[in-house]
Amino acid sequence: MTIATRRYTFDEWIDAPANTPLAELVEGIPVDRMASTFDHGQIVGELWDWLRRAQRAGFGWVSVEPVGVVLDAAGARRNVREPDLCFVRKDRAHIITGKAVEGVPDLVIEVLSPTTRDDDLPDGAKWRDYERFGVPSYWIVDPEERTVAQYTHTGGSFGEPVVLRDGDELRSELFPGITLPVSALIHPWPPTGA
Repeated sequence: MTIATRRYTFDEWIDAPANTPLAELVEGIPVDRMASTFDHGQIVGELWDWLRRAQRAGFGWVSVEPVGVVLDAAGARRNVREPDLCFVRKDRAHIITGKAVEGVPDLVIEVLSPTTRDDDLPDGAKWRDYERFGVPSYWIVDPEERTVAQYTHTGGSFGEPVVLRDGDELRSELFPGITLPVSALIHPWPPTGA
């Protein structure tokens, strides 16, 4: 849902009274996001724990929503997304400021939920922004399908994904040796024995 019709830059919007933790800028237009579901939050928490291990090992820095990512930081500064999680390599830590991640992260992860599914998947609004601004690695976690689709940006677009399922492990060349079983990430809800 559009919050306002006026176009903002990130620098104008960050201090605007109408800004909320669930607002993103799309070509300068503030767009409201819906709150996520409980299982979405649980998966984001598992991923946060995993990426924090990579951070503690010194590979870089992890950020979790609702931190803004200014995708066009060196340009118009009108495209600010709030990915569920993102990771920035240690040697690129300069793009992290007190207000936002001001540049394209090395890894962006979105967890599908009923309210964001269409935006996050191929040809969705977020998908197009991540592809247009050259996010090197974009992962989509699908709780319903119990999969993680890993996309790599090459030649100006995302290629075919590597799709992980139960029995596979999440791993990234950004932080070698730090893995997470997909089965530990996506739990059935409600949990067995609850």
